[in-house]
This record gives sequence, structure tokens and C-alpha cells, in this order.
Amino acid sequence: MITTTGLHAIRAMAYLAMQPKGACVGAAEIAANIDAPPNYLGKLLQTLGTAGLLKSHKGRGGGFELARSAKKISLYAVLDPIERLGDRPACFFGWKKCSDEKPCSMHDVWKSRRESMHSLLKEVSIHTVAQGDIME
Repeated sequence: MITTTGLHAIRAMAYLAMQPKGACVGAAEIAANIDAPPNYLGKLLQTLGTAGLLKSHKGRGGGFELARSAKKISLYAVLDPIERLGDRPACFFGWKKCSDEKPCSMHDVWKSRRESMHSLLKEVSIHTVAQGDIME
């Protein structure tokens, strides 16, 4: 359910969470450490900055840093500007007339799973992702 772009966003945010407070990291360094294409990642980081998740600093010694504590940034907050989780159709098949009153064959199962997935993404922070040796 999460695209490669979404995974790169999570990895980039986790990498930044592992840096000392106040440290700015360039897009090229982040890309190299998370195995992402640099130009593509630069645009992705700009999107995360526009969403208020990152601060960017231009010039020598510039780069990106988290805009707030990694403990206060959920996976949902990272993925929503990229994946548009809140804008996805509520119907599994994408049918506009599907609703609680007039459900499709998958409505009840999909609604439950979708709500569970969103809850999980809202509960897990970037801080949690950045813990352990998995990021190395």
C-alpha cells in the first residue's frame, strides 16, 4: 500500500532523526545513505518541507533538518503529503456510490482495514523507526 516514494520519505525522515539536534544534512548525503536517487529525493524533501515536517537551510553548510521532534512526527504525517492517504477513495473498488448505506461487497472489510492502517500510521513515530540497527 505504500509506494517507493513513501518508503524513501520515511527512510529520509528516520535518517534525519538520527542526526544530532540542529545538524543540517544535504539531500545528496541523505540519498546516498538511504539508497535513493539524489534529484528525486531533493524534490521529495521539498515536499516534506512544504508540509511543515522539515526545515531547509540554503548555502554552505545548509541542508535539511526535522522541523520538530521525531517523537511528534507520525508515519501518517510523513506519508499523507505524498500518498494522499486522506484523499484516497473509501471504496476498495473506487466506486463513488459506495457508502455505509449502500455498500459494495468489500465495504465493511475494507473500511475496517483502512481505519486500522491509518490508526497504526498515526501511532508510530519517526523516532520509533529510527531506533535500532536496522537503519545502518
